[in-house]
Order: sequence, then C-alpha cells, then structure tokens
Amino acid sequence: MQLRKFSEVVHHLYPPDIVDAYGYAIHVLELVFGVAAASPNPPSDALLKIWIHFVSERYVELLSEKQPGSLIILAHYAVLLRRSREQYWYLEGVAEQILNIANAFVPTEWRSWLEWPKLQIRGGPVTPVPG
Repeated sequence: MQLRKFSEVVHHLYPPDIVDAYGYAIHVLELVFGVAAASPNPPSDALLKIWIHFVSERYVELLSEKQPGSLIILAHYAVLLRRSREQYWYLEGVAEQILNIANAFVPTEWRSWLEWPKLQIRGGPVTPVPG
C-alpha cells in the first residue's frame, strides 16, 4: 500500500509527465512484486530485469537526476534484488548500495517512504510486499 499512497501524494506535487512516469514505474513494480510473492523461490533473473525494461524513459531521466521520487521507487525495487542475493552472488550488496544512495539524496521530509525498504534490506521483520 505504501507505493500506492506515494503515487497519490506525488499526484498533487508534480506535473503530469512526472506523475505518469512514477505511476507507471510503481504499477509495473507492483506486478513484479505480485509474481515474486506467488513463488516460494527468490525472484528469477528474468523477473529482476523486467522492471528495468518497462520503466519509461522519463522515469530513467528522473532517476539520472536523482529525483527523490524516483529514488524512493528504486529503493523498493532494491528489495527484490535483496531477496535474490543468495541465488545470484553478483547481486550481493547491490540492494544496500541502492538504499544508501536513496537515503543520501532523498530529503529528510521524504525519508519515511524509505522505511519499508530499509526494514526489508537491513534485516527487519519481513512484511508483505507493498501494493
């Protein structure tokens, strides 16, 4: 539910192109989380890659600019990477690095949106996927 709430909040703060980019990235991420949750195994490499292939160019631009909203969404994606680290040795530490970057660039007043990814990546109790 956290990402949906985030989508509603940014809807009132940003112009339509940014709202659309964030909304679509969140939508695809929710679908990927749904598929991952339906399996007892860690997410497959194909599932990990699919989100990156479907986000819009505008989202990638916002991410390149280190816009807070894009980093918050990326931090949620990092949870999937964290869940795959035992299956794919080359992903070891990637989720933590993404979270550290997001934490460094997201303004203090927005950091509460990083709490769920922090709990999941840094070893807090595992909770249901965000919707």
